[in-house]
Amino acid sequence: MIETLLQWLEANETMLSGVAAVLAIAGAMTAGGYRLVQFMRRGENAAASASALAEPSSTKPSVAVLPFLNLSDDTEKEYFADGMTEDIITGLAIGRHLAVKSRSTTFGYKNQGRDAREIGKTLNVKYVVDGSVRPVGARVRITVQLVEAASGDQVWAEKYDQPSSDLFEIQDDVIANITTAVGANISR
Repeated sequence: MIETLLQWLEANETMLSGVAAVLAIAGAMTAGGYRLVQFMRRGENAAASASALAEPSSTKPSVAVLPFLNLSDDTEKEYFADGMTEDIITGLAIGRHLAVKSRSTTFGYKNQGRDAREIGKTLNVKYVVDGSVRPVGARVRITVQLVEAASGDQVWAEKYDQPSSDLFEIQDDVIANITTAVGANISR
């Protein structure tokens, strides 16, 4: 059913700009909501691209998502941690309300010291998102923090414990929650 809806949305993308936000919220409540939210945000951005481009990024809250740490020796989890980071960057950048540093900019901090205040100054961002991936038996724990760069204070933090049987499903669920929570906390 979600696939049929997504196909219809793609075919009718140009007429959907006015209802995109309402449908994105409704889509977030469905089983396939993450994909629907991402599609609707793309549609919303396409319809509002002129205003998004006209708004200078200096007026938008700025954020850098640091590469998530892999707290295991398993290289497969390294790819998972990198994928989490990339998808969070993408999820935050899809909305036009944040200035999000690119993957190529933030991945320079992979496996290096992580002082949010220093990174905030260097990258000229107001917020830094940091996190880790840690397998615990047949489960995986993902932690994420939103840090105000100027003070180094945590604004928001969460941990997610999920069975590690389907890493992509975990990734989609957690990323949807993280991007929503980070966006909401920055907007405040």
